[in-house]
Amino acid sequence: MFLMRSGDEVFGAVATEGFMFDGKYNGTSRCMMFSLTRDVLIPFTNRVAEPGVACPAMYSDKDEIRWGGKSAGGDLVLRDGVGAYCSSELEGSYGLGMSKQLATMCLAGKQKFKVDDLEVYALTYR
Repeated sequence: MFLMRSGDEVFGAVATEGFMFDGKYNGTSRCMMFSLTRDVLIPFTNRVAEPGVACPAMYSDKDEIRWGGKSAGGDLVLRDGVGAYCSSELEGSYGLGMSKQLATMCLAGKQKFKVDDLEVYALTYR
């Protein structure tokens, strides 16, 4: 589970599997995102199909961690490095039927953002 803060916005995402950083999709439809600021849980919906991928829930490579398919722009994209930015626009692979305006500000308050604080938790299901 990733818990992050950008400005006054507190939000996060749940990964059902570990990130492999191999440029391939993994995860299951049980992945989700949430906003503690707005008290909302955002489920995986797979509204925008990713060609050749059954479940584009999570993706990672050496440059980014992403929830959602690339063809939809990635619902939540975390990047690191000089000049890097993170981005969020829901309603690709995750969503609740939001307007475009709400989809871009629901998590971090704006589409492009910097992460001020990040906490990562490993949870075990039994």
